[in-house]
Amino acid sequence: MLSLRSVELESEGEAVIVRAQRGPITADELNRGRSLLHRARRLSADQGPRIDEGVLLDSARRPEQAAAVMERVVEDEPDNFDAWMVLYLALIDVDDEARDTARAAEALRMVRSLNPLSRRVIRPPG
Repeated sequence: MLSLRSVELESEGEAVIVRAQRGPITADELNRGRSLLHRARRLSADQGPRIDEGVLLDSARRPEQAAAVMERVVEDEPDNFDAWMVLYLALIDVDDEARDTARAAEALRMVRSLNPLSRRVIRPPG
C-alpha cells in the first residue's frame, strides 16, 4: 500500500514538472510539487522522487537548487546515470558567473562513462 501511495504522489509531482516544462509556474505550484515529491520520497526505496525534484527545480528555472539536490543523490548513488544527467543539465543552466564549469565537466564525464552511447547526443555547451 505504501508503494502505491508513493507512485501516486510521484505521479502528481511529475504533472507539476510537465507544467513547469511548458512554461513558468507559480511559487505555490513549485512548492506543491516539491511537497508531493518529498512525501513520495519518504515512502519510496529508490531515488526517483529526489531526481524528479531536481528536474522540477531545473524546469522551474532554479538550477542552483536542482544541482544541490542532485549532488546529494550522486553522493548516495555514484552510479546513478539519471542523477548525473540531471546534475549536468542543472549545472549548465546556471548563469555564466555562478557556473562551476569543472563540476559540469565532471558530471558530463560521469554521464558518458555510465552510458557510452550518450556521447552521440550529449555535447558540452559552447
